[in-house]
Formats: sequence, C-alpha cells, structure tokens
Amino acid sequence: MSNRPRVVMIGPPIDGRGGMSSVSLAYRDGGLFARCDMSYLVSVTAKPGLIAKLAVAINAWFSLLRVIVYGRPSIAHIHVASGVSFWRKAIYLWTLRAAGIPVILHLHGGNFVEFYRRSSGLARRFIRASFGQAVRVMVLSQTWVGRMAPIVDRNACVAIGNPVVTWPTKRRQRPVRRFLFLGRFERDKGLAELLAAFSEVFRLHPDVELLLGGEGDVASIEQAAAKLPGLRAAIKLLGWVSGDAKRQAFDAADVFVLPSYIEGLPVAMLEAMSCGMPVVVTPVGSIPEVVTDRISGLLVPPQDVNALTAVMLSLVQEPGLAERLGQEGKAVFDRSFDAKVVCSQVADLYVELLQGRHTI
Repeated sequence: MSNRPRVVMIGPPIDGRGGMSSVSLAYRDGGLFARCDMSYLVSVTAKPGLIAKLAVAINAWFSLLRVIVYGRPSIAHIHVASGVSFWRKAIYLWTLRAAGIPVILHLHGGNFVEFYRRSSGLARRFIRASFGQAVRVMVLSQTWVGRMAPIVDRNACVAIGNPVVTWPTKRRQRPVRRFLFLGRFERDKGLAELLAAFSEVFRLHPDVELLLGGEGDVASIEQAAAKLPGLRAAIKLLGWVSGDAKRQAFDAADVFVLPSYIEGLPVAMLEAMSCGMPVVVTPVGSIPEVVTDRISGLLVPPQDVNALTAVMLSLVQEPGLAERLGQEGKAVFDRSFDAKVVCSQVADLYVELLQGRHTI
C-alpha cells in the first residue's frame, strides 16, 4: 500500500482571516499538501448574510459527496471550533463516517469546553457522540488533552501545535518603542486593558507607539485615546493585516502584546516568536506550555492592568531584557512550531492512520 494518503480537508478559506485560515495556509505553504493527494473544501464564507453562508456550506457538502464517490479519500481532516462551526462541521463528520472514512477532528479556539457546558443535555450527548466518531482529535497542547476529557477519550487525542511559516528577519537590540497587537478589537482579547496600560506607559514615555492590527470595536479605541492629550497620535490603526503588510508590522514593532481572556494557541503570538520578538501574553489556553515567564516571554494575569503596565514599562526601560526574551522565544518556536516541523508531525499522523494503527 502506498504511504501517500488521499486526504480531504474541510475548513475556512485558506486566504481568509482568523486562526484556522492561518493554520491551513501554513499547512499548504509548509509542505503538507505536497506530501498528500489533498482536496481542500471551503465550508464557510466571510460574506454577510445567512443565504450566502448557507450556500457555501451546502456547496461544500455536495463537493464532499463528489470527493467521496470519485476520489475516495483515505482520511478526512476537519477544522472545527465551538458554536456554529461545530454544528456545521458535524454534518460533514457524520457523512464521512457513514461512508466509512476515518475522520480527524482538529479543534481550534479556546472556549470549546465552555460551549459544551452551556449546551443542553441533548446537545451535549450529540457533541460527545460526534467526537466519538473521530479516529483522532487534534488539540493544541497536552493541556487540552485533559480539558477535553468530559467530551472525548483522551486516548483518541493527539497534541500538535499550530504551524507558522517563517520569513527572513534580522532583529537587533534596539530601544523598545513600538508595541504590536494583532487580533479582533473585542473584549475577550483584552483590548481595554491594553489601552489602559499603554496610556500609562505613554504618559511616562511619550515617544512610544501602539500598533493595532485588526478590526472590530474601533469606537472603544477612539474613546480611550481621547482621555490623554497626544495619545491618539501614538495609536496606529493598521486595519486587518496579512501577507506583506503583516511582515512589515512585525518588522516595525519591538514587542508583541496580546492580553486575552480566552485563547487556544494564538497564531499571531507564534508569528511574533518566529521573528525573535518578545511577547507579552496571558497564561490562558495552551500559552503556558509555550511561554515560560521571564524566560521565553512575559506572562500577565488576564484583566490585570497594573501587571500589564509594569511589564510593558520593564521592556521600555530594559531593552536587553526584550532581546533576551525574543531570542529564547525564537528558540522555542524553531523547536516546536516551525511549519516544516508541524507539517511533518501531521503527515506522520496521516501515515499512521493509513497503515491501520488505529481503532474506529
């Protein structure tokens, strides 16, 4: 039997926005698609309106039927998150299992367990039954293997981190003046705390800047910026950044800050580490397995403005600390999250399943 799997992967647009799209893009550019006979089906659209979203989901289901009938994949790999993402992907999961095709459920996001607990009893039984149909559940870290215990047998779980395709960077020790945030402008990303902390850093060091890449609640940014003279000019709204614009943002910035309340394993954090940039993040989700406080980054409690202010000030005042944290963070990234490393792990999992070392 050939070790080259025929895989159907189901997820968001590869060139779309968000963590799942970034992971799929890294799989493609990191070489995973080239190691398989890969069919990629887009199951969701960013276009507004229920009709547009429903049309894409239905089209993906019919495309899946064609792949099953004419291509007969040996493995299916489904990207899934909480909420609507789960209910939509469950249709594809049960279709594939009815056809006898082993399925890998690849769990993203940091709030799936909370979604499960908030669901009705009937919904929880369906969620457990659905995950029980997966031959493997890919999670982001060993922490998530334990967290998913109420939903799926831990023996079915495999921890594989998010991949990031690196680009050439040449960072050198320099004064810390620009902080970078990438993500949705929303409460759970800790944006209010970041703006409050940056206001204090700016008051003490008026030459600092905050680069905000993303979209969402811009009004709250404008309101926070109006509280201190000159602060608005120090806050640069980059819009949603990707490709060359994202690389330019990383090259321009000195420190990455993401004080989230909830996370899985943020791709933007890994991208910053890949550039040798120090990261300031919260110990939520899988982050503590990647970032060791004051060794490979700085950890602050969620919603703690004083702690966030203190670590941001420490980096402004100690550029040597920023350089040391960035170098160690890059070493952690190179060992575990470079796309070539992660794609090899996923390809090995495919081969393991193809060779029949699993139970369904």
